[in-house]
Amino acid sequence: CKKPKGSIYLFVNIKKTNMTSNEFCKWFLEKYHILVLPGNIFGKGGEGYIRIALTVGIDKLKEAFERIRKSPFL
Repeated sequence: CKKPKGSIYLFVNIKKTNMTSNEFCKWFLEKYHILVLPGNIFGKGGEGYIRIALTVGIDKLKEAFERIRKSPFL
């Protein structure tokens, strides 16, 4: 994803996973226990993306990103 410029959201491209945004979000929650939103809820152009809201404390974010690092897609 692009580096945010003052926003609390990350819009992450997940197209390489060959999953829909909805499939990815469900899989990600089940596998890594991290809730993200499917990009397609923001319109047709959002398919293939997920949105991560950085709205929790730094400790929780660090823990979540540690789990994300273990993802096979990175």
